[in-house]
Amino acid sequence: MNKVNKDDLEKMLDKHRLWVEGKEGGERLDLSGKDLRGLSFGSNLRGADLSNADMTGVEAPALKLKQADLNKTELDESNLKGANLSETQMNDATFIGADLRKANLDKTDATAAALSESDLSEVKNLKCRILAGDFIRANLDGADFRNCDLRGTIFREADAIGADFSGADLENASFENANLTNANFENCNLKNVDICGAKMDGINFEGAIIGKGWGACAGIHCMWTPPHGDDPCGQRP
Repeated sequence: MNKVNKDDLEKMLDKHRLWVEGKEGGERLDLSGKDLRGLSFGSNLRGADLSNADMTGVEAPALKLKQADLNKTELDESNLKGANLSETQMNDATFIGADLRKANLDKTDATAAALSESDLSEVKNLKCRILAGDFIRANLDGADFRNCDLRGTIFREADAIGADFSGADLENASFENANLTNANFENCNLKNVDICGAKMDGINFEGAIIGKGWGACAGIHCMWTPPHGDDPCGQRP
């Protein structure tokens, strides 16, 4: 993997800025497969190709990455607090231990992305697509996952206090031992979801689609009124 030096990057960023603005002499930034560790990226990488790049540990808070290609990009331990990652392609990307607080991931496609132990508190993920993603031990407090496609995604041991999953498709997802206090699952698809050991005080399941036997395991602390008359948590408040 080739290392990009600072001077060359600055020239490429100038051309990319012209490209974003639709001006003559502009050229889309292509850093696919490059070693970008320790570099600064200005403020706007909209539409850039960063696929397969190594961006481990980058300091890029509030960076604009809308519509960028981040497929298979390594962003572990990176600081992307408040960054705009909306409409990006992030399939198989890794954000392990990354700071994504208050970032915007609206309409992001992040199938099989690894976000374990990352901080996504108050992140905005409207209509995102994260199939078979990994949020193990992630901080999702106050995160917004409304209307997302999260089928098969793992939220094991995650903190998701007050998170909003309303309208999301969570079929075959796992919330094993997660903290879902005051989380909102209104109108969700919760077929075959694993919530064994999850903490569920104040949770909202209004209108949710729940499969037979869902939640039928020990250790669940559940306080809610079942929307369809059955009691998948195995207890009634």
